[in-house]
Amino acid sequence: MKKPTFVNTNEKAIEQCLIKIGKGRLEAACKLMEVDFPKRLANFKIEWKISRGFLSYSYSEHYGKKDYTQLLVLHHEELPTFGWSIEILSF
Repeated sequence: MKKPTFVNTNEKAIEQCLIKIGKGRLEAACKLMEVDFPKRLANFKIEWKISRGFLSYSYSEHYGKKDYTQLLVLHHEELPTFGWSIEILSF
């Protein structure tokens, strides 16, 4: 079965999203997930799956592909309005 996932890796869109989230909420999410606070804007990714938005960060890369860790669920007003692309994933 194939499901569409909307993905945003646009740095300006992610920067807007991070401003809306706030440093405190991001720090709390990292502490809860027991991961380091993100340092590089280029390693963030926003995904929209079915009816939820997720902010993910890549702490590592294997075989040229980034492994993402979901940090938090985004509220609708925190989602950017530009920079989206569609990925079709097979389940």
